[in-house]
Amino acid sequence: MRRKGIRVGTPTAYLVVLTTALAATSPSSSQPAVIAGTYVPAKPLERPAAAYPEKELRHHIEGWVRVSFVVAPTGKVSDAMIEDSSGNGAFDQAALAAVLNWRYEPALLNGQPIESGVRSTRMSFGFEEADGASYDFRKSYAAFSKALDSGDFATAETRLRQLEANEHINLYEEAWLWWMRYAYLDATRSPDEAAKVDALEHAVDRRGYYLEPNLLVEAARRLYLARATRLDVSSAIRIFEGLRDSDVARGSPYFKSVLAALKPSYETMKAAIGGDQLLRMTAEVSKHDYWVHELMRRSFSIYEVQGRLDALDIRCERGLKRYPSVGERNIYSVPGDWGECGVYVRGAPGTQFSFQEYPASYNPPLLPVQ
Repeated sequence: MRRKGIRVGTPTAYLVVLTTALAATSPSSSQPAVIAGTYVPAKPLERPAAAYPEKELRHHIEGWVRVSFVVAPTGKVSDAMIEDSSGNGAFDQAALAAVLNWRYEPALLNGQPIESGVRSTRMSFGFEEADGASYDFRKSYAAFSKALDSGDFATAETRLRQLEANEHINLYEEAWLWWMRYAYLDATRSPDEAAKVDALEHAVDRRGYYLEPNLLVEAARRLYLARATRLDVSSAIRIFEGLRDSDVARGSPYFKSVLAALKPSYETMKAAIGGDQLLRMTAEVSKHDYWVHELMRRSFSIYEVQGRLDALDIRCERGLKRYPSVGERNIYSVPGDWGECGVYVRGAPGTQFSFQEYPASYNPPLLPVQ
């Protein structure tokens, strides 16, 4: 952990736009995308920063929100939703309010404005110079680690809960806190695999520059294996490519050996996208009322729902489809010229279901949903 105290600078809300792994979302070689006409993507015109919530600003509380939205043919933003966040409701609301005031030049297809989906835009609320851990946080982390290593799980849990109750940790400390959550769940052999994966996702944070190189490589390795075990091919590919391209991870002496160990399974999954087998996985609606998935193929179905699903959106670069209800075993299809797509399933948090993507060669027994 970096040996730096918090240096409070000017509070700012700043944007980091994430790029997703194209290989995980583009149509495979067996399903070529036919680009019909000339397409011009939406371009931002005005994207004012979010207002820093007053209480959070006053108490130096930091956080982040990852949002998705739709750019209408008028250039206005609609259908904004939270994919994930640090969990502070004030930041969630501030991010949504800001995004709805953004304006774009709409996407054009053959010179005509169309709807287009914009995904995985991250908005961070923080202090530009607060990039290290405070003395109190480092002291608690050391006590937690010592207790965990010695098998004193009661003390480790007490230290963990104390840090979780502290609203004043910064973004750097938050990443380490998520790693602590994972380490505690792993050491105590918790059966809650979903909680472990969630903790690793937040610790790695799709950017990974808060953790030290060795820890980042290990966290990404475990996250990759967890996603691959659950057959979440899209996420596993994204994690591998994020680790492969991370400048921070390259600082670890284990970087090359871990990549070499994971590469065979990564290449197998990449090849599977263009193969003839069905791709199945188990999904769960998050606390933000949505499950989000980067679509790898052009048709899919939802079945074995345990809970309540309310609606389904398919948001693509060159078009959108909205369904006010979710039909089990219906085959949802996406035109081949719509480019990269994301599936957004809205429902009750905790609802689980099976998700299946079909290869181009598969002839499903049910009629496609038009």
